[in-house]
Amino acid sequence: MPCDCCSTVACCNGSSCEEKTKSQCATAGGTTTASCASLTCVDDAGEKPCTQENACSCAAKGKRTINLTTCNCSTLAASVAHGGCRPRYCEVCDERTGSCVSVCYAPRQCCEGTCCPIEQRCTDGECVNKCGTGTTFCQGNFTAYTCCQPNQKCCGAEGCQPRSTTSATVTVTIDVGQDAWVDTGVTIPNDTTVIITATGGASGPGNTAPISSSPNGTSPVPPESAFSECKVKGSEPLLRLIGEVGGAPFSVGASYSGKPGSGALRLRANSTCTDRFTGSYEAEVRYVTNDPCPDYAPASVGDPVVFDAGAHLHCGPGSELKALLRQVGIVASQTCSCNARAAQMDVWGERECLKRIPEICGWLKEEAEKRDLWFFPPAGAALILAAISLSALKRPFRGNSK
Repeated sequence: MPCDCCSTVACCNGSSCEEKTKSQCATAGGTTTASCASLTCVDDAGEKPCTQENACSCAAKGKRTINLTTCNCSTLAASVAHGGCRPRYCEVCDERTGSCVSVCYAPRQCCEGTCCPIEQRCTDGECVNKCGTGTTFCQGNFTAYTCCQPNQKCCGAEGCQPRSTTSATVTVTIDVGQDAWVDTGVTIPNDTTVIITATGGASGPGNTAPISSSPNGTSPVPPESAFSECKVKGSEPLLRLIGEVGGAPFSVGASYSGKPGSGALRLRANSTCTDRFTGSYEAEVRYVTNDPCPDYAPASVGDPVVFDAGAHLHCGPGSELKALLRQVGIVASQTCSCNARAAQMDVWGERECLKRIPEICGWLKEEAEKRDLWFFPPAGAALILAAISLSALKRPFRGNSK
């Protein structure tokens, strides 16, 4: 080791460093020297980040030293490719923090300078689908995922659910002599097909001859004016089996299959004249749920993000959003993913961020939960829109067309 690289204050005598006092060193004909200064050391290829090492260590590793007191990608940008960040690993220089950040937030993977969509992984330097042909990617939470089969739907945290679920059959008796709706005990989910089959009969005196009825209604059919005051649903035949979901009556008859809406299902005969008719209907009710999670809409998974490795992110929707949050006391920490996500938004630009407001709003909600903060989605969306607007207003001054 040359004398100018002694690790401590020592006596340099020839080519060796010896532990001696100044007087001992002078007697031996040597000179005292201080330890090597800690300098910034970078790889000329630009693929490895800068490190704080002494000059001898840098030289031994074939690296180049730059006389800087801190390893800061902003100050390195002028003299080192990409500011010392690693473009192959999707790193860019955030000039506001002076650090290299990845624009690929978890669970997106960096793949040779491209951020794969969350439904893809990096294999042999290319983004390929995590799920096989015919299956659908389903993100359960921020990092976990599963692959849904063609007969399944992604229901978020509940994973893949069967698209069609058939309920157990319920049998209900409807007394045609009762002027009341009969509660079937069945609550119909939204976007659900209800199947009802009914049997039985009723009878009663007509105006000129006795009347008999099946669940389809009376036979023979009385004149239109006859018994009109007895009908619950005037457009349907007298004594026909009818149903109601959410306050909207609908025709059932002996056989029904349809989507009447969501809510409690009730049945009755189409007659309020309880003193005129006797008999009963037996109705079997079952339903098929076509959508296991009608209120869940999978978020857009997005496209691959290919960015300019030499970009130094200090402007854009993400940076504006960070500035707005900082004004209310919410500051990005070293451990949160805020900087990386802000950099992602800057790379996307205003147009892409507008398309991804629900996704970005999810980021804010996730971070709020981590910090035990109250979160109101409409307010979050308004904040994101404000950041996009501020970025768009400043765009003409920075030459950014995104």
